Amino acid sequence: MAQPTLQTTIIPHSQEPYTTRVYPTIEQLDEVVQNALSAQKAWSAVSLADRIAIGRSFTVSTNLALSSPD
Repeated sequence: MAQPTLQTTIIPHSQEPYTTRVYPTIEQLDEVVQNALSAQKAWSAVSLADRIAIGRSFTVSTNLALSSPD
């Protein structure tokens, strides 16, 4: 049996197609995994203080509110 190449998401209440996506190839998935491994190695070399600063910068630049435990 052939592997599917497309995946269609259906709107539950209307049963109409919402979007159709193309499945990645094995080669594309392998590349994504290799890129993630490289990125993780680079990220692990970043100090905790710098990671925190990067995270805070991201939340400000994307207008994400930091919740405070009240």
